[in-house]
Amino acid sequence: MAIILNDNLQINAGKPVDSKYLNATNTPYSAITEVNSAISVSYRYSGLTVNILGEEYWYKDGITDGDLIPKSLGGGGTASGDRIEKHIVQANSFNLGEVIGWSGGTYVSAIADGTFDGEIFGIVSQTGSTGFTVVFAGYVTGLTSVGLTANTTYFLSDAVSGALSVNKPITEGHIIKPILTTTTSSEALVFQYIGVVVQPQPQFNKRSVELSSGITYTLNSNADFVGVTGSTTGVTLYGTPTGGALVTIGDVRGDAFTNNIIIDGNGNLIDGAPSAIINTNYGAISMIYVGFGLWKIISFA
Repeated sequence: MAIILNDNLQINAGKPVDSKYLNATNTPYSAITEVNSAISVSYRYSGLTVNILGEEYWYKDGITDGDLIPKSLGGGGTASGDRIEKHIVQANSFNLGEVIGWSGGTYVSAIADGTFDGEIFGIVSQTGSTGFTVVFAGYVTGLTSVGLTANTTYFLSDAVSGALSVNKPITEGHIIKPILTTTTSSEALVFQYIGVVVQPQPQFNKRSVELSSGITYTLNSNADFVGVTGSTTGVTLYGTPTGGALVTIGDVRGDAFTNNIIIDGNGNLIDGAPSAIINTNYGAISMIYVGFGLWKIISFA
């Protein structure tokens, strides 16, 4: 039977009351795997605290290997509140309030420039060199050091990985991903709204007419009509069109049947091909740039 000791008994030695707090050499454990190997399940209990490299971990909600999590993740700050969250044991350099996602089998900083190959999870609410806590959704407080403004919606930045921004992305192909709305400068509601890709925006009222010169003529990005004249037999479109841009190219000298006019997409496709042709006298082609490297012919005469 167990011997019950009086609570007034004290250990007269430089060691913790629970001998499991340190390893067999009375020094901090070197890793979580060492703890789980040294302390068998039969000797564990919820609340058991150990020291790993000077940082406290505990079996918070159970006694399995996966239940051992950081107890106090210091260094980068701590937030609290009513929320859905998960403690992650992973070496990292995340900051409090950083937006992270899952990519390549690990947690990394996310960015909204259209290059992030993963799923955005949420924001970091606790940080430490050996682990962190990510909030998927819910109310978070204690974000004082993040530099937030009250009553403001923040989006995932498309310029700095992991950063929050009050400006939604406007560049074609970037992602509009709202992350949280603040109630005060240190409290916010984290939400999981679907990201929206910024689509090409139409342009209107350009009303610029150009006449070609030389054998090969390159369009000015402000032109919406180019009349092919002189000795020109090749027209090159501008290389960085904006979504919705309209342009018409026409044979104004009246000999395109004999001297075909080749229109070069300049790295973009024209109805799926690298070029188009005007081969009828006084013929013309009208095109609209639909984005993603593609011009679409909308009329041919």
